[in-house]
Amino acid sequence: MSVVVEVEGDLEIERRLTQIQQRALPEVDLAMRAGAEQIAWDARRLAPVRTGLLRSRIIVRAAGAARYHVASLARYSLFVEFGTWKMKARPFLRPAYYANIGRVRMLVRRAIQDLLE
Repeated sequence: MSVVVEVEGDLEIERRLTQIQQRALPEVDLAMRAGAEQIAWDARRLAPVRTGLLRSRIIVRAAGAARYHVASLARYSLFVEFGTWKMKARPFLRPAYYANIGRVRMLVRRAIQDLLE
């Protein structure tokens, strides 16, 4: 036994979904960028300061359409974030992410809702 499902007008549905995606992408990209910048700002605020290098090397980098990476380019940032056998961890990136991920989701949701209204 088998079931066949056909949707009439599927090309029209596909065309309309593509239009929605094209209209939404710039707005979602702006929301994601704003969220990434907030995460980076908080990471800089939370980063331990000795010379200021770690704080100054926290960046936001585009990683595709509506995708951003927040990273620290300081060579030793991994050791600060996770610690070593000689040094206690002093996380700054993960706490900044967890403190802001809800806000990022809200910004994206709001951008999409504004387009649909």
